[in-house]
Amino acid sequence: DCLLSRGLGDVYKRQLPDPGLRRESGIGFDTLVGASTLFLSALDIAKQYAGLSEVVLISGEPGTGKSTFAQAIHGVDESTQKGMLVIDCPGLSVSDFKEKVLSYVIADDQTGRWEFHPDILQDAYNRTLFIDGVDVLPVSTQLYLVQALKAYGKTSGLKIVMATTDAMDVVLHEQRLHPKLLGILSRHNLELPPLRKRPKDVELYASFFWNEESTQGKRSAIPARLCKLLKKQDWKENISQLKRVVRKLVNAPRRFRSEEEYINEVNELVRQSAVSHQAIRPDFDQPLMHDAEKQAIFLALQAMNFNVSKAALALGISRPTLLSL
Repeated sequence: DCLLSRGLGDVYKRQLPDPGLRRESGIGFDTLVGASTLFLSALDIAKQYAGLSEVVLISGEPGTGKSTFAQAIHGVDESTQKGMLVIDCPGLSVSDFKEKVLSYVIADDQTGRWEFHPDILQDAYNRTLFIDGVDVLPVSTQLYLVQALKAYGKTSGLKIVMATTDAMDVVLHEQRLHPKLLGILSRHNLELPPLRKRPKDVELYASFFWNEESTQGKRSAIPARLCKLLKKQDWKENISQLKRVVRKLVNAPRRFRSEEEYINEVNELVRQSAVSHQAIRPDFDQPLMHDAEKQAIFLALQAMNFNVSKAALALGISRPTLLSL
């Protein structure tokens, strides 16, 4: 995930052995760059969520900056030297997730339950746990995570932020989240806007990447006609794709015989730069709902800004019934 920021802190030198588990430093909200109304609105919501002790979900298309917003919400105090612990779900196997992130505990009454691993909770004060790509976890593992989340409230000082691999409407439509986990995550959901709806930011980021790549000072500014073309693109992978395209353009000095040839060349480069993005589909243990039922629930959740209680009321069913579907 990519988002432009000023002075992004370096990743801590001490890395955890597993690449699916890593520590990152925090950044301040003032380091995030964006000028569009949609970006500023998302920034305001993120600032409100930063002080919450409840779970925060960040959703959005690939490349919209979910991990960078998580770092800003974490906002680590450099004096504490406590970084954000990142759980990269796509980079962990299910067995590793259950072994290194969760722990099965037997209570005094001999009943068992899932909690976060002691290593996760150790010295939790001023620490943020960032579970990235939570929607790729199988539904059975998501239910274990729900148990751990219910128990985590007893842990003082631990902040939990999660992120999906795609926009919330896609995640809901493909049923990537179990309803019980969705019920928890829908309370504080920050949806990051796609780049195609933020033309001001396209120009801002393109200029930054252009200047960043032109280290030898061969070009002082990005051509205006190029910015105009870039703002018309779809940007399926958003800022990360824009960065790849600008880097190729700045290092490919070509002269075109006509404006049409120039436009075709840029459009083709954008098309070729798109990397196929497909989240790992969770292997749901229960039959999928019928399409009509699924669509009705999705539309109700969307209309109610993913508020489960309001969606249940709109559908004429109880909240527990909706969560059980």
